[in-house]
Amino acid sequence: MKKIAIEEHVTEGGLDHLEQRLKDMDESGIDMQVLNFVLLFDERISAAAATEKARITNDALAKTVEKYPERFASFASLALQNPDAAANELERAVKKLGLKGTMLYLPIKDNLDNQKYWVLFERAEKLGVQYIFIPAPLQPIPFKPIQATLY
Repeated sequence: MKKIAIEEHVTEGGLDHLEQRLKDMDESGIDMQVLNFVLLFDERISAAAATEKARITNDALAKTVEKYPERFASFASLALQNPDAAANELERAVKKLGLKGTMLYLPIKDNLDNQKYWVLFERAEKLGVQYIFIPAPLQPIPFKPIQATLY
């Protein structure tokens, strides 16, 4: 029976340390980790820029999974400023990149049942993948996407 660590957060630079992560997994008896890079954006970044950063991040996560398919899987990172674009990115990440769903921190100023997010819920259901929303305060943080050129 495999031991899988779900929702292992990846932070900026986190994919730079894959060998250490694999060593830590081995020492802890973890066979696989499901990676998650949460994007927290506020009004200071446009929906288009946020969506592009999500795409770049998902491409980099997919490269990690491709390099170590027996050790890593990944959730897709999505930008919620434009739920339609987020639904499209989820579909691309699942169908083209092989990611397993998404885990997002939803700003508490929004309700989880806000109709603007239904397109994303419906797309995840259509794709048959997990979507996990965690209500959280929106904390402005500097963001640098994970660079696919690290590999």
